[in-house]
Amino acid sequence: MPSQESITEETHIEQLLTRYPQAAQVFVAWRLACVGCWLACFHTLHDLNAIYGIDLQAFMADLRRAIASKAPQVHDRS
Repeated sequence: MPSQESITEETHIEQLLTRYPQAAQVFVAWRLACVGCWLACFHTLHDLNAIYGIDLQAFMADLRRAIASKAPQVHDRS
């Protein structure tokens, strides 16, 4: 399982969500369909940019904030 420091673009989404359940709310806030998706075990955070065209660095910053605080604190992306 990745530690917060080892979360990189190559981290698998399923591993991240298993280790840090609070990360799920970050995915939801960004309107990403990864939570509960059967492909999450195959995709990495890097894949999110190709699939959704998101700002990966901003997304990862939101993930790290949520993980560090133990409760998600994300910015509304609407």
